[in-house]
Amino acid sequence: MPLAYRRPGTQTIGVLNPFVPGDSVVNLTILKQGNIRVFKEDAETGVKAQGAASLENAVYGLYQANGKKIKEITLKNINGKVQAEIKDLDPGKYVLKEIKAPKGYVLSDEAIEIVVEPGKTVNTIAKDQVIKGTIDLVKVANKDLVDSTNPDNKPKLAGIEISLTSKTTGKVVKTVVTDNDGYATFGKNTFVFDTYILSETKGKEGYKLFEPFEVTISENGQTFHYVLEDKVIEQRLKVVKVDQETGKVIALAGTQFKIWDKYANNGKGGYVSMALPNYTEVSDIFTTNEKGYFVTTDTLKYGKNRYELREIKAPEKYVLNKTPYVFSVTDDTNTIQLIYFANRLAKANVEVFKYDTSTNFDQKRRLLVLNLTYSKKMKQAQPLLVHSKQTKKVKSM
Repeated sequence: MPLAYRRPGTQTIGVLNPFVPGDSVVNLTILKQGNIRVFKEDAETGVKAQGAASLENAVYGLYQANGKKIKEITLKNINGKVQAEIKDLDPGKYVLKEIKAPKGYVLSDEAIEIVVEPGKTVNTIAKDQVIKGTIDLVKVANKDLVDSTNPDNKPKLAGIEISLTSKTTGKVVKTVVTDNDGYATFGKNTFVFDTYILSETKGKEGYKLFEPFEVTISENGQTFHYVLEDKVIEQRLKVVKVDQETGKVIALAGTQFKIWDKYANNGKGGYVSMALPNYTEVSDIFTTNEKGYFVTTDTLKYGKNRYELREIKAPEKYVLNKTPYVFSVTDDTNTIQLIYFANRLAKANVEVFKYDTSTNFDQKRRLLVLNLTYSKKMKQAQPLLVHSKQTKKVKSM
């Protein structure tokens, strides 16, 4: 009869009657116990876990053929391999089932059948599938770069480059580019259990890149769908009137400007209109206050050399500056762009007469009429001696 060798423990092999004389011979076959060693692996990468997942701490139950659980084990990393060993098992058939999956893996429903042979160690590999999820997105703009007629218009942005970086490894896992509908996907159930940084690595001119943010795949089959908005680069405008010669602020109200936008009307150009300060009325004329400046109530959108500041009414006692000031909106580090717009002080014309004093005062004859131009800096015009038949234009003294 076979004898299973147990330590400790006993096994009845027969009954001997000492009162009956005679010899009895018993032949014994000693069957030693066996062992099971379980190794944990990733179903795709083997001994290397993916992403932020770990192969350690999986819990397994060992069951007899009749379904009775006789042992529970937790797998640990030993010499670079995640494993556990079950010793001193009677020869026979067993079933190994996963009770708890390691972090980042899907619980396996596989029942691993194992046959233990006397005096041998059976090696078995238990594999788990890593948790995976899906990330896709649509890129839109908060407003059109040119069209302002529809404030709800959020155009789709094509050609935008988006990258996913593993927070565990610090490496870019995948980069995608949006199509004409602004859509991009990183693939269905492609990204393993991990935290990722979603970032815009290439945007569209005139728009700000969105701030990078984190996405965590923590459940199998998890799907993240994002609508990611890029904001137009835009600034408000402050225009300050200054004296061309002194550089000092011309603190006078009433100077008027218009702002020409060459992108407006499908590239034909047009004047910018905004609400007036403290009013709901819209106008394309911008007027300085008593401190000599104005600030737009709304923003101007991105554009290189897109705008012209045109003065249409000069401050009192100053000459109208007919030269447009071309400017760009390319950066919104400062929310308000500051422009100093200079004017030259107006010059006055004075008529100077030369009289023949040899005649009667009532009959004095005007011999010469000339223009003497002087600036406000001059306290008075100086006498000018000229020949009676000459006319001379005199510039500022």
